[in-house]
Amino acid sequence: MQISIKHDVNQAIKGLSRLQRQQVPFATSVAINKTAVKVKQRLTRTIPQVFDRPNRMTRKSVKFPRKYWSTKRKLYAKVVLQDFASKGSAPADYLHAQIHGGTRSDKRSERALRYAGILYPDEQTVMSKYAKRNKFGNITAGQYTRMLSQMYASADPMQNKTDSTRSKKSRKQDAFFLRRSGSARGIWRRRGKQIAPFLVFVKRPRYQRRFQFYKIGNSVIKRNIDQEFAKALRYALNTMR
Repeated sequence: MQISIKHDVNQAIKGLSRLQRQQVPFATSVAINKTAVKVKQRLTRTIPQVFDRPNRMTRKSVKFPRKYWSTKRKLYAKVVLQDFASKGSAPADYLHAQIHGGTRSDKRSERALRYAGILYPDEQTVMSKYAKRNKFGNITAGQYTRMLSQMYASADPMQNKTDSTRSKKSRKQDAFFLRRSGSARGIWRRRGKQIAPFLVFVKRPRYQRRFQFYKIGNSVIKRNIDQEFAKALRYALNTMR
């Protein structure tokens, strides 16, 4: 997902001399980049207003990488959502439904459960209200890893549970198991004497648009690009040799 920023300068350069017009590509490039920074900043400030306790990756997901900067020969820039993650899903994937509406892409844990034949094609998972969460309201990666291991669903077979004495003792204190019937179908967790749902299986849900990514970005462009170009052109003309 990306917002492209360009600028039409035809009206603004009327009346400039040929020598002055040589400064226009520079001024245009500067204006585009400064506007792109404003778009990134505005979208970043909006994220905590839209989402409840977003984690660091989500808060920092709007990017303006150097490869997308405008230059005098490339008069456009792009502000994008981070599309990679070393663990879990990338923001561009899990925010897609929040921006466009509709269904969301599978999480890494859902893909693993589906590949293992545990999760049906038309299902996804939601966190149970009983699941232990971190300060951002999410299940930790460690819990997902332990769950996939005990479900024999880990992408790395070496991480799947074994029948060693140590593994059995660990599972006696903290065990995940599959429950296919009842109202809370899904992965349940036994911790000591307590048994509660961990992940609940639901029909693939549809989401409403929440994060007005394009609307906000385009409004910032419309509000700032002319002003930034005027400032950049004045500077270029005042410093031209």
